[in-house]
Amino acid sequence: GAISKTAAGGEINVLDPGGFGGVTITKAITIRSDSIEAGVLVSGTSGIIINAPSTATVVLDGLDFEGLSNGTSVHGINILSARDVFVRNSSIRGFTSATSAGIMINGTTPLTVTVENCTLFNNTVGVAVVSASGPGAARVFNSQIVASSAVGIRVSGAGNTAAISGNSIFRTVKSLEILSGATIYSYQ
Repeated sequence: GAISKTAAGGEINVLDPGGFGGVTITKAITIRSDSIEAGVLVSGTSGIIINAPSTATVVLDGLDFEGLSNGTSVHGINILSARDVFVRNSSIRGFTSATSAGIMINGTTPLTVTVENCTLFNNTVGVAVVSASGPGAARVFNSQIVASSAVGIRVSGAGNTAAISGNSIFRTVKSLEILSGATIYSYQ
């Protein structure tokens, strides 16, 4: 309910712990939780869908995403449109359908997603950049991607990129997958 009452460019601060379900973001906004659990529990859908204007900045900070690990939850965060998305200090786990990703970047406009200090655990793909109309770019820093059943980071399609630094990727079938003219830059 808070998202409909928050102006574009505003901020939602989670004050009480709880499981809040999924949400669709259609404007620039910050959703932040400091030191309490702000859960996004979903089944059969994505935790957060971002379909904001191509000029919007969206910040997700301190959230706990959980798919039910029954193969029906789609993506932890499904990013369709925005200019910049920042995902910080968050945990994303249990998105295990055949095409699921903890973070899916499939934009219709150029967008950049920064993932910092996050844990992506037990997803089919940790982070996927597959924008057909992009280009899409992921920057993944100081994060852990653990037990992905397909791949830790997948980048597919010409013009799509990922820059990675300071991450731990382990217990995955593949750590990195680069397809169809995409690029991954690794630092340190």
